[in-house]
Amino acid sequence: MRTDWITPASFADAPVGTNDEHACLPPRHGYDAQVNIAAPTRVTPRSDGTLVVPVCMRGLVPVSMGMDPPTVHARDVATGKEYSGVAYVHPAPGERYGAHADIIPSSRPKPQPIPEGTRVGQQFTTDLVRNAGIPREPAVYEVHILAGGMKSEVVKVEVAAPTP
Repeated sequence: MRTDWITPASFADAPVGTNDEHACLPPRHGYDAQVNIAAPTRVTPRSDGTLVVPVCMRGLVPVSMGMDPPTVHARDVATGKEYSGVAYVHPAPGERYGAHADIIPSSRPKPQPIPEGTRVGQQFTTDLVRNAGIPREPAVYEVHILAGGMKSEVVKVEVAAPTP
């Protein structure tokens, strides 16, 4: 597989749109609430014109009933323009990445109250192009994820011009 379109090359295999375990997920630091991200430093559109910018998240996220899904945010450093969107929504019971199974609504468990201070381990890999809507033109972005009311660190990602 060609990996000259992404730096570091290990991100070329990051499975976007999933919560699968892989080498590019950042480590978790202890057991306190946290949102950690990792992303490539430079990405170029592939030879077929597609652009995928994986952003990997792992953390311990405070949860509550009806909480919003995690969101991914990118700010163009030169223009200040901001892009954002839902980073990841865990598949419903019976679904796996878009494959739907018929479930009788009454068979779903009834929601239970969540005790205050509950944290849940969460990990996923999202695509900055598909999920935040960044354009395919060259730019440098400051990227972060919001999850469970917490903000990750900010990482810089350069979208480079295609090489001739």
